[in-house]
Amino acid sequence: MTSDTTRNIRPDREARRRTFESGAATYDEVRPAWGEEPVDWMLDRPAGVLEVLDLGAGTGLGTRTVATLGHRVTALDPSADMLAALTASLAELPSSAGPVITRRASAEVLDDADGSLDAVTAFSSWHWFDGERTHPECARVLRPGGVLAVAWHSWSDQVDWLRELGEITGTSEMIWDPERALADRLPAVGGFGPVENAQFGQVSHLTPDDLVRLVSTWSPVAVREDREAVLDAVHELGTREAGPGTTVTFEYVADCYRYRRLA
Repeated sequence: MTSDTTRNIRPDREARRRTFESGAATYDEVRPAWGEEPVDWMLDRPAGVLEVLDLGAGTGLGTRTVATLGHRVTALDPSADMLAALTASLAELPSSAGPVITRRASAEVLDDADGSLDAVTAFSSWHWFDGERTHPECARVLRPGGVLAVAWHSWSDQVDWLRELGEITGTSEMIWDPERALADRLPAVGGFGPVENAQFGQVSHLTPDDLVRLVSTWSPVAVREDREAVLDAVHELGTREAGPGTTVTFEYVADCYRYRRLA
């Protein structure tokens, strides 16, 4: 499928980054949350309570799961809008959840003391950081044996309509590729052992309208000049895929990576 509406247009990185400065409510409603199973794996299935720093936390889709597992979490994000949505969502956590505090900051310079944390996480955010600055900061703040864990939601590579969605939106790289080298996502990090990788299936059910709202939160789409035409094409695809039903089934792969801090 090739047209002005469907070709892959990748605007500059900073313009895409700025799209996350607003629209937090929509982001939180339609982006997939993180399940307990992948998050527990990312944290190395601990028996006790951890001190966790969540980088690029956004509205807390991953933060809330870490807290629900009982851990203490500090959520960092540069967007005040995103952090406000995160704070508002905390009232919905179970009483057994660990405490959550927020801090408006970037991932490249951390205020935490050396060796003070058990885990550092990044849910669908690591690609926005300056790795040359963030890697050593993570190594500095983690205790020996602590984990650096990052993850992305990719799309299932087994679903035809998701491949078509990738063509319409110009985001086919979001489809999970089982042949992708780990280094394509996360390079070797000094001070850590070898990377471990695991995938977990996840499903969201979206109306065609919510599918459009979801796609509107993707930064490569948000800054396209033909954004409205792309979203119209997405709605048409969602309506066709839903058929006589009311929703489409969006199959994700939670693609998770974990490093252990060396002594």
